[in-house]
Amino acid sequence: MRGNLAKWVFVVLFSLMLIPGYQSAWAAEMEKNVAERIIDILKDKGVLKEEEYQELKKMVENEKEQDKKVPRVSFKKGFSLETPDQDFKLKITGRFQSDFKLFEKDHPSTNSFYVRRARLAMGGTMYKYYDFFVESEFGQGSARLNDGYLNINYTPKAQLRVGQFKEPFSLEELISDNWTDMIERSLANNIPPSRDIGAMIHGDLYSGALNYAVAVYNGRSINQQTDTDDDKDVAGRIIFAPFQLLGMKENKFLKNLRLGAAFTYGYQDSNVTDWWKQGKFKTEAMTTFFALRDTTTAGKENYVSQSGKRIRLGAELGYQYDSFSLKGELMKMDLDDLILNTYNSTLKKAVKSDERDFDVKGGYISVSYFLTGEKEPFKSGVYDAITPKKKFDPFQGTWGAWQIAFRYSFLSLDRDLFKYGYADPKKYTDKADAYTAGVNWYLNDMVRVMVNYIHTSFDDDVEVSGKKIDNEDVWITRFQIVW
Repeated sequence: MRGNLAKWVFVVLFSLMLIPGYQSAWAAEMEKNVAERIIDILKDKGVLKEEEYQELKKMVENEKEQDKKVPRVSFKKGFSLETPDQDFKLKITGRFQSDFKLFEKDHPSTNSFYVRRARLAMGGTMYKYYDFFVESEFGQGSARLNDGYLNINYTPKAQLRVGQFKEPFSLEELISDNWTDMIERSLANNIPPSRDIGAMIHGDLYSGALNYAVAVYNGRSINQQTDTDDDKDVAGRIIFAPFQLLGMKENKFLKNLRLGAAFTYGYQDSNVTDWWKQGKFKTEAMTTFFALRDTTTAGKENYVSQSGKRIRLGAELGYQYDSFSLKGELMKMDLDDLILNTYNSTLKKAVKSDERDFDVKGGYISVSYFLTGEKEPFKSGVYDAITPKKKFDPFQGTWGAWQIAFRYSFLSLDRDLFKYGYADPKKYTDKADAYTAGVNWYLNDMVRVMVNYIHTSFDDDVEVSGKKIDNEDVWITRFQIVW
């Protein structure tokens, strides 16, 4: 019965649309829903009496009110659920990155397939102004909490975030690894602190031309529920488009120039194993080329600790012109009152034998270009997701987005770390330089294939699996899906 009624209604409506007098009336009524238009037409044709018309109209109004309360389900880079007034939202997202690493020549490391990242996340909004995000990492054979925070967002100019999240330091670190130009971040990325637990005030000013963030946090590392001392670290970052602030938003050559600066400051009272990277510095291929001393041989401890200030300073540069992009950073980390603890045979324990200040410097410069004409969007202080102009579809003759990129990066440590015994000069070096070339293929806005070639040179021989090397050449590929 319902099927026949639907067919009859369709025939009536289609016939009415063919009548010239009704065509303009139909256009004027487009803002009404289908049910309202049907009963209006049936009333005009005399099919419905006034009482029947008013009763049906009331029923339609009631249904419209109920529809306002029914959540909407959709999929756009993740499954989402939201109320019609958008006061409540829920979205399930994730990423999967499968890599292959191929070393050249006689490098002692093995060539391997591996899962670099496998993450599931849930985010959303409660009562319009309260955002949350929780993400877990399942890659590399372990599970952990990656991000977990509440963000209070009454105005984009000043938001409050509390929980575990990335500290506001380094443009490269803050760009999601879903959208970095290279597979791995640069050598300089050994300096930034990444995720920690704390609170942050952040926001966008002047229509997004200036982004700022100020945070206080433990200063230990990710997923450390207690600090090693009562002192807390602070961090701050600002990045702005100077020519946009000067009112030159229409100047296509200068409007996308961005300058930034960042810092972290804190007092540390901890051993090297409690630091953000356990005192180890690695190449893009994850080869350790420097490590602070942390050894126990025959029960004899020799290790590095700190009881002093740790300060990071960073300068950032970003520039875009059409499909061309340039990014660069310089950064420095000061480690005050670094302590060398060596085993004392009389006391039969490790005691302080030396205390000094050291520093670490790093930086990178990278350029990239989309051969297919795409542009990197900039949002909330970082470069954001890439959407190809045309997705890959060989049946339609479209091939997605293609990007080429090149980067130079370096990391330099204080040579005195070797001189005074804080690190082993027989195993490690104090400086590394890396040259990275890459090709990225965006099949669509969710799938990306990447190929990188990285050459890293060391100032001194580095010991890897018992073998000495003075450089490293490696190919890395990645297949990635983001939702």
